[in-house]
Amino acid sequence: MSLILSGGKFISSGGGLLSTGLGDGAQISGGTVTITRNAGGFGTKVTAAPLFYNNFDSQSVGDTCSQCGLTNPLDSTSVLVSANRSFTGSNSLLGIYPANTESFPEVSLVPASGVLQIYISAMVYWDRTSGTGGVSPIFKWCRSGSNNNGGLYHGFPQFYQTVRPQSSGIVDGGDWAYKDDASVVAEPQDEFNGVALPGPTWRQWNFIEHDYALNNPASSSNGACEMRNNAANMFPTPVVNQSGGGALTYGKTRTSSSTATIDWIILFFDGLSTPGANAYTMNVDELYVDITRQRVVLTDNTTFASSTKFLMQPPTAWGDTQIVATLNRPTFSGGATGYFHVFNGAEVVVYSATLP
Repeated sequence: MSLILSGGKFISSGGGLLSTGLGDGAQISGGTVTITRNAGGFGTKVTAAPLFYNNFDSQSVGDTCSQCGLTNPLDSTSVLVSANRSFTGSNSLLGIYPANTESFPEVSLVPASGVLQIYISAMVYWDRTSGTGGVSPIFKWCRSGSNNNGGLYHGFPQFYQTVRPQSSGIVDGGDWAYKDDASVVAEPQDEFNGVALPGPTWRQWNFIEHDYALNNPASSSNGACEMRNNAANMFPTPVVNQSGGGALTYGKTRTSSSTATIDWIILFFDGLSTPGANAYTMNVDELYVDITRQRVVLTDNTTFASSTKFLMQPPTAWGDTQIVATLNRPTFSGGATGYFHVFNGAEVVVYSATLP
């Protein structure tokens, strides 16, 4: 069956059941899922495969970021492949942040030229491994931006996220922001009056999604700056522009004269500030990066926002009427119903199938 769900980005609600033609649906054969929509509408994807995908299970324990296809320019030993914890399989990427030390690994990926949009997702687990808290560390997670106005890792337009958890592991502060062409920082306020945000909560796996797009064309206002944890909005409400005090407008990140592109991406291991006498670790698994929001996500619910399980399905072929993807389902039981959410722009199409 198929469920057409339309609306904004990352939204999976409303709509109704449709039957769009014989053969429509998700068919699983071996390690492949084929999703068919005879009426078309999946659109085209210049490169079917994502820009980067790794669950780190084919890596050896101790592999560096560069051996995984990433770069780690400032601290090549603080983030390595580890078997200490994993979401799927046996390995994940582990970052170690010692007490009384500010660490900035800046694990990164440099895309080809001309990129105007980045989608990032991963399963993320963090923990305090020693100490009793007492301070709010600043986890510097993802950043992405242009080489303009500052060069690699520092130019803008730029988006970034930091989170500031309490000693209890609940996140109620941070910086969710982007810099526009004028180097104006537009962000929610740092502290949110003790109101817990959707995460990322410690000692559990969190499904994190970032979608960042520059205006295209530059004179338009169709950019995006979105961050989600387990499908819930990570931007607090109300959103306040810390610089000017007004409401934050997302995504208007290129002026008509701008030639900015997205030239670098830092993936979760940007750094950790003010740890105090506490040590922390962070594991990242199922790391997925692409230059479009087109994607397929397997969940346990027809409604994306109500799902409790999430796994990316890396596509190997993408056409307007059919998508072929590698079946990625290790956290789902055999015989369970899986829901394949196909994201294509503002439309979400959901197909169900019994998992082998």
